[in-house]
Amino acid sequence: MTAVYRKLLPSSNPGKLSLFVSTTRTVRMCGNFTVGWKASSTYREAVSDFRRVNLRVHDLRPFLGPENISFITEREVDSFFDGSLLTGWERFHSTYPNTDGYYAFSAIGFDKKRTLAVVYMEGI
Repeated sequence: MTAVYRKLLPSSNPGKLSLFVSTTRTVRMCGNFTVGWKASSTYREAVSDFRRVNLRVHDLRPFLGPENISFITEREVDSFFDGSLLTGWERFHSTYPNTDGYYAFSAIGFDKKRTLAVVYMEGI
């Protein structure tokens, strides 16, 4: 799993902190997409596993590592944006002036052979 998350990490921006939500987004946040009848069985397996593993929240800190990464809780993110979006970003940037925003991931779903991964990434 760590390798998949590492591939998705943004390039480090000198002088900027990479801020990540410390837990995975659940199915509620990942959207409800459908798999067409023409989808391969491998893709169907990975999507099915994605839905299964995202029924609960997982701690991402062991998978993302320490280098140039800081974590924020989902509750803290929500607290910034309780009300006006503009005011929320002002509060966010006054608390985290050295970052452009934050990133969040889902848990990763795999096909049975672990050759295909399905993951949700949010970068704001």
